[in-house]
Amino acid sequence: MHAKLPLNIRLIVYDFWLLEIRAVTGYRSKDAIYPINSKFAMAAKGVPLNFIFNPDWVGETVANEAASYIYSHVAWRLHDTHIPTLFANDVFGQGYNPRELVRKLVISIRSRNRLIQGELEARRLH
Repeated sequence: MHAKLPLNIRLIVYDFWLLEIRAVTGYRSKDAIYPINSKFAMAAKGVPLNFIFNPDWVGETVANEAASYIYSHVAWRLHDTHIPTLFANDVFGQGYNPRELVRKLVISIRSRNRLIQGELEARRLH
């Protein structure tokens, strides 16, 4: 793409990518995505779905824009013990920093043998 397509068309491509990931992993459109899921990891890093995050394929600008869009437009579901994993590793395998991009987390916390669902929205997570 190398930023030759207008932004509104690129955003449609990113939304289509999300639809494909949801189809592969079985997540519904409003479900928070669990990035530790093996199906998600295979789809996010596998060909052909990962091309939009590869700077060699689409250019640095589009790759960064795509990763930023996906990280910031998806609710990520994690267990409290997996938070460091999400922030330490780029789920797309391209070296992006999720700490700067993630905007919404749904966190599951175990407390006295029962599961508590919590939601955290942040402008910037550090």
